[in-house]
Amino acid sequence: MSIVNERAETAAADASPSSETELVRRLDALARASLAVAQGLDLEATLASIVEAARAVTGASYGALGILGSDRRISRFITSGMSEQERERIGEYPTGRGILGILVDRAEPLRLADLTQDPRSTGFPPGHPPMHSFLGAPVVSRGEVFGNLFLTEKDGGQPFGEEDEHALTLLAAQSGVAIANARLHEEVTARVANAQRSDDARVRIVRAARGLLGERDLQKVMMSLAEQAREIVDATRIAIGVPNEASAVIRIAAAAGEDSDRLIGVEMAMEGSLAGTIYLTGEHIRVNDTSALDELGVSFASQIGISDVLGVPVIGIDGPVAVLIAFDKRGGLPFTDEDADGLTILATLGAAAVETASAFRRERARADAFDRLRQQKALQVSHNELRDQALTIQEQERRRFAQDLHDRTAGMLMAALLGVKRHRRAIDRLEEHATLSVEAEELRRLLADTLDDLRELINDLSPRVLDDFGLVVALEELCEATLRRANLPVHFTASAGMPAMTGALATVGYRIVQEALTNVVRHAGATAARTSVSCVGGTLTIIVEDDGVGIGRGVPDLGITGMRERAEQIGGTLQIAARDDGTGTSVVFSAPL
Repeated sequence: MSIVNERAETAAADASPSSETELVRRLDALARASLAVAQGLDLEATLASIVEAARAVTGASYGALGILGSDRRISRFITSGMSEQERERIGEYPTGRGILGILVDRAEPLRLADLTQDPRSTGFPPGHPPMHSFLGAPVVSRGEVFGNLFLTEKDGGQPFGEEDEHALTLLAAQSGVAIANARLHEEVTARVANAQRSDDARVRIVRAARGLLGERDLQKVMMSLAEQAREIVDATRIAIGVPNEASAVIRIAAAAGEDSDRLIGVEMAMEGSLAGTIYLTGEHIRVNDTSALDELGVSFASQIGISDVLGVPVIGIDGPVAVLIAFDKRGGLPFTDEDADGLTILATLGAAAVETASAFRRERARADAFDRLRQQKALQVSHNELRDQALTIQEQERRRFAQDLHDRTAGMLMAALLGVKRHRRAIDRLEEHATLSVEAEELRRLLADTLDDLRELINDLSPRVLDDFGLVVALEELCEATLRRANLPVHFTASAGMPAMTGALATVGYRIVQEALTNVVRHAGATAARTSVSCVGGTLTIIVEDDGVGIGRGVPDLGITGMRERAEQIGGTLQIAARDDGTGTSVVFSAPL
């Protein structure tokens, strides 16, 4: 607008009274063109207004504006002054050779008295109206040539003058601004849409992580993984294949979506099949050819109308543990790289959940095996021998489980946490990152809290301080941990001269206090608790008391049976009753040294 005003003021200063009408006409046309650029949201209409203004300002019979494509040839052509019949007779529009190509290459105005006499002209196609005088200017904005604006056949057969060239140069610059603004608007719109899609995908992944990491049943974990994957990539079906190394097959153990029941139990060979290739290579694969799917062992694809498949490995700490396969995007759309990225991130979280659930399943199996062993040994060994063996096996199983959680699951969660931190740094570099950053931080905190809980569980399962320093130090640390974890102060006292007890008696005493404090935290509604340990007359006595609501009648077991069994295993007793003052509960464990 400032260039237009400057030119207009110069023209006004130089105008004679006889040319005032012509000057007013020119200024009016330039003003309309400027207004069209300022208000025009429709690029086509804006450029057409500029071409009309160029003709009006210069008195040209014909005008046109060519917009360049990515190949530097004219891809769009806007004309003025020609009838529809003339356009149809001409046929295809020019692509930017000859005189029009010179405008692009030289990027400066060109004025010709008769373009038909210029050796650089390539002539006109049949049916083209005669044209002689020519005036053209490149359409430039911020140093980039977007096309050219040109005029032909000035009124009265006169050549175009310097004032015409000035006016056309101004209008060409306005065309450049309009095109640059339109392309910028398209780019911003595309970036916003892409950011929104990425934002939505990450939000769904964060929500999926909450459900996956909180589940402990392996089959439920796989079903949740399938359902979340279907939502993230908008697939018609999702299947999760689990390897059977002994049979050399991948068996679909969980599925979600249309006809999911037809997928459960389907087996694909480890060698040569789609699922087997994903599992063995650890790489994601996409196939959108039905015949290729048949060759890759997806024989059911043609039976239920599957044509597009995207599969990613679910990689655990020791390698792939499953494969996650998406079938046919809803709406007939193809799977994209963003879909592959989303499935890969979800598979990483799913691997941590599968590892955790598998560890808990192994622990349950070990516990069942221990129960069977105890029953078998009961008829063969004495009570004391069985007691020692049971306690030893139980603690060994706890240590093995704690080590397994430390080596596998904690490692997986730490890897996922580091990945989220890298993801958070990448988000912070984006322009529209506020919502994504909050969601990523929420996932990071969830992973960190889960990792902290897991470390506390590992310590509870296998307290090394009990073996290294004895019962008194271990109980004192347990009371401090209760304050730290549950914000429940537990006052601890030990009688003078207490020995550094280890072995079966110390283990049973520690486990009983551990279970009692857990019950206080979860069920008592207490504000404080007290734990004391003493040795008098060859008897170990441990007391746990709280100021909560009391045990009452008809309460659930709350682990009391397990505590009694532990006490009886070593010849001890366990008494649980309301405190003497009528508030809270008192747990008293006694056993001979």
